[in-house]
Amino acid sequence: MYNLILIGAGYWGKNFIKLLNNMKNMYNFVGIVEKNTSLTENIKNMYPNINVYEDYTQTYDLCDIYLIATPVNTHFQIAKDCLENGKHVIVEKPLTDNYQKSKELIDISNKYCKRIFVNFTPVYTDPYDFICNRYKDALNKIHYIESQRCNLGIIRNDCNVVHDLTCHDIAMVIYFLNEMPEISSINVSAKKCISNNVDLVSIDMYFPANNILCHFYTSWVDNDKKRCFSIISEDEKLIYDDTKTTNSIKINKSRVNIVSDNNYDYIFDDTYIPLQKYNEPIRNQLEHYFDCLTNNKDCKTDGEFALKVNKVIDIINNKLICK
Repeated sequence: MYNLILIGAGYWGKNFIKLLNNMKNMYNFVGIVEKNTSLTENIKNMYPNINVYEDYTQTYDLCDIYLIATPVNTHFQIAKDCLENGKHVIVEKPLTDNYQKSKELIDISNKYCKRIFVNFTPVYTDPYDFICNRYKDALNKIHYIESQRCNLGIIRNDCNVVHDLTCHDIAMVIYFLNEMPEISSINVSAKKCISNNVDLVSIDMYFPANNILCHFYTSWVDNDKKRCFSIISEDEKLIYDDTKTTNSIKINKSRVNIVSDNNYDYIFDDTYIPLQKYNEPIRNQLEHYFDCLTNNKDCKTDGEFALKVNKVIDIINNKLICK
């Protein structure tokens, strides 16, 4: 069992509080660090026995792991302090707001022999695991991947929509393909609609190992809520709707076969829904981190993986053409 303190009890923090109170066989939930008194009052009403601290630097003797769920521009300093004081860290995505900061954190974690885990939650959904297993020996059959992630809000002031939302889709594709995109292939169009940051973005990139094109659309000003991951391959089209907790994957087996030069056979087949399990993704990831620590296993989304995501984010941000 590991003693854990949560830093930040806002939007995601509240979900972790509920979950950690039900994972006592893995984590001893010591308490939260939160300065917002209105938040802490509400949390105290729900969890009267919870410990609340104002300064994480005064809690180093109390825990083994810090779970950092604060704005992205605060991740680097908090994680750095925790690592240098001999603590493992679980950090909400992305690890930091740029590649160099993330690289420095990895160097510090190696120096102090501590682990960095990064919460790219979609990577830990059971349907996504199904997709990875389905295509692990058939990546060369994939033509195209499209990912859409949009909703009305939450518009953030500490980062743009790429840091906040697109990072999930980048993580999903990099993990799925086990490959980085061709840097010169990354094309970006973006727009500031309401905020002073980029509010919507359209991104194309190419993964050369298996000749796969990829497209991302992300927005926090789109009133059609979507979290959709689609794959077009030689044999089928798979659509994963991450807004659903049941029947989230549909597979259509309609396809085109080459008969001879300029002669094609169009096969119209059925759509079916494969049997899928579904567990709470943030529970899956916390169980995975516990297993990694207890049995010295590699983590799916460790610091090195997060560094790859940061590298792609930095390239996208450098290419942003805002209208």
